[in-house]
Amino acid sequence: MRWEEEFFPSALRATIHTKGIPVLGLRLYPEYKLRSNLLPYHGIGVIRFGPKYKLHYMTVEPEMFVCGRDEFTRITDRDGYTMHYLEDRPA
Repeated sequence: MRWEEEFFPSALRATIHTKGIPVLGLRLYPEYKLRSNLLPYHGIGVIRFGPKYKLHYMTVEPEMFVCGRDEFTRITDRDGYTMHYLEDRPA
């Protein structure tokens, strides 16, 4: 599933990470990674479903708080990189 197109059509994906993953690198100001201690932790995307409006939405949370929990499914690309987590809805 191409989750970017499904949940965020025409969106731009950006990251500050220096990994060898082919994404757009974006720094908001010089030395962002070294001097952003007061900014919120950027974490990992978690796709959730809001029953009130029947729409999916994304939150950004520290990965250590969602990794391994039964109510989340880890979504990876074909190389095994974690792309995001999907909150499992009760049946």
